[in-house]
Amino acid sequence: MANHVYFNIELDCNLSEAVTVQTIERKMWGNNSTYQVQELVEAHEFPMYAHLGYDDSCWYDWYCTNVGAKWINFDDFDLDAGYISGYSAWCAPVAFVEQLVQFLSEKLNKEIVATMTYEDEFRNFIGKDVWDSYTDEDNKEWYVSHSENYIESDALNALVEKRFGMKIQDDEFEWFDVLKDVKGNEMSPQEYLDDVVYNFFDTGDLYYDAV
Repeated sequence: MANHVYFNIELDCNLSEAVTVQTIERKMWGNNSTYQVQELVEAHEFPMYAHLGYDDSCWYDWYCTNVGAKWINFDDFDLDAGYISGYSAWCAPVAFVEQLVQFLSEKLNKEIVATMTYEDEFRNFIGKDVWDSYTDEDNKEWYVSHSENYIESDALNALVEKRFGMKIQDDEFEWFDVLKDVKGNEMSPQEYLDDVVYNFFDTGDLYYDAV
C-alpha cells in the first residue's frame, strides 16, 4: 500500500475553469434515504488535461507524468477561494499544481500564484512549494516557475533530538509519551513535531523553538 501524502493547495484565482464538479447521490447509513454531495471528478477528466489525452491502459505512467503521483484523491475544495485538499500516492502532486497554474494563466490571461503544503503520512518528508506564472516580453507565452521547499525526516528528527536532549533510538524516547525537554517544559515529542510542521506550513521555515 502506498504512503499517503496529504496536501493543501491554494491559488489566488477561481478554479472553475480548470476542474470539474459532479453531484453524487449517496445513501444514508441505516435507512433508505439519500443525500447529494458535490465532488470533483477524477483528475484526468479535468478540462485542464483535455489537450494531453488519457488512456486507461497506461494510467500509471500518465498520472506519474501529469499529476506527479500514481493516483490522487480530493477531500475538499472551494472553487471560488481557489482551494483544493486531498492526498496522493508516495509523492506530492507537483505536476498537478503546475498544470493548474499553466492552464489558468492561459485561460484567464493573468499571473497566477499557487502554494502547496504537503506531508507524508509518516513524515518521511514535508514541503511548502510555490508556483508563479509570467509572460514573455511580447505577452504571447505563459511560463511557470516553481520554488521547492522540501524537508526530509532527518532534519525534523534532528530538531526533536535537540529539543529533548536525546536520540530517537534511545530506550527512554517515546513519540507519544510526555517527556521533559531541555528547557524543562513537559510535552510529547509528537506534540512538539506537530508544532514544528504547522509552523513550517505557515512560515516556510523550520524553528527549533516552534512551541
